[in-house]
Amino acid sequence: MDTRLSYFLGEVGRGIRRDVRRESVGDGFLKGVAMAGYRHVTRYPTIPTASVVDLIPASLGRDLTIRYQYGGWNIDATSLVAITAIASGIDARSIFEFGTYTGVTTRQLASACPSASIVTIDLPPTGEHFHAGSAFAGTEEAARITQILADSTTFDFSPYQGSMDLVFVDAGHDYELVRADSEHALEIVRPGGWVVWDDYTTWPEVRKCINEIAREHPVVHVEGTRLAALVAGTRSQGPDDDGGVTGST
Repeated sequence: MDTRLSYFLGEVGRGIRRDVRRESVGDGFLKGVAMAGYRHVTRYPTIPTASVVDLIPASLGRDLTIRYQYGGWNIDATSLVAITAIASGIDARSIFEFGTYTGVTTRQLASACPSASIVTIDLPPTGEHFHAGSAFAGTEEAARITQILADSTTFDFSPYQGSMDLVFVDAGHDYELVRADSEHALEIVRPGGWVVWDDYTTWPEVRKCINEIAREHPVVHVEGTRLAALVAGTRSQGPDDDGGVTGST
């Protein structure tokens, strides 16, 4: 399904907070899908929050075409818009994704960044109810997507060291898996590149890991989404022991 969402990005950029269980999130924005995704948002961020346009001013006013498939473990619609706006706004040319799943996000990023090469990793098939990468298989975008079937905790990431404009972490949700993927993400992103995590507001173990990373890196919660993000090569103090923010340097 395609929809034009520049209106939505403008609203996010103005920092308008919404309870999406009660209000629409923008003209033509798959209201029911967004609401369904947000029913699972039960925790509030303890790291600073910033809008997409605060983070990427170049995203304001852009028209984005969104291909979205609701269901299963796919990213929610609002977060998909935000990661698309970030990728497009920074003109990402090299993207690495942890957690292919069906490839909805993979194809979306490839479509939004027509000059980008994308690498995506997921476990080899073991009879799951889904086929990794099915959403982009046979599409025009597939020519720019490299699919790796391997365990990301043991995979050799050295060929990608310090080379990625954008790294998206959305694979395992256990603390040890998130920590391992995050450490690899911080190794392969280039200085000034972006690392973005899904499920910061929905999975306690993801949240715990990102809050720890935020003690050394300026991680922010992307307003109105489940995402957390940082720009590589900068450092700060993150959440303190009681959940507050101690400041930045």
